[in-house]
Amino acid sequence: MVSMGRHYSGSLVSDQPFHRDGMDDPLFFWNPNFNPENMFFYTGDKFPRLKGSLIVAGASTKKIAQMVIRGAFVRQGDTMLNALGVRFRDIRQGPDGFIDLLTEGRLRGPNDTDGMVLRLEPAPAATGAGSGKSENAAAESPD
Repeated sequence: MVSMGRHYSGSLVSDQPFHRDGMDDPLFFWNPNFNPENMFFYTGDKFPRLKGSLIVAGASTKKIAQMVIRGAFVRQGDTMLNALGVRFRDIRQGPDGFIDLLTEGRLRGPNDTDGMVLRLEPAPAATGAGSGKSENAAAESPD
């Protein structure tokens, strides 16, 4: 087995972590690790910037990553939703083009976890006269 991963103890998963004759090397790997839980290719029209990207949910890293793939070239694009501080267990594109997420929050006991089902929707377009922004745009903007 070839793996660049590590066990929880920190020891390498494989005695040949980077290359083995007769096997192709990976086009991309995370360092530090990402711990992907689930992924899909976004094909909808609600998030044009994500179209064609591989969207990956991370459990222990507590973020969503956009992977841009062009032929044999792979790079990580944006990461999203890190500020929620939750483990992402499942991510899917709904038939409407929105993105649905299942999270795992904190453990409340040996058999009980706290989680959420989330639906990602684009922010509404700014409205208002003149500048193209609403009167409260400054108060609404996180910048």
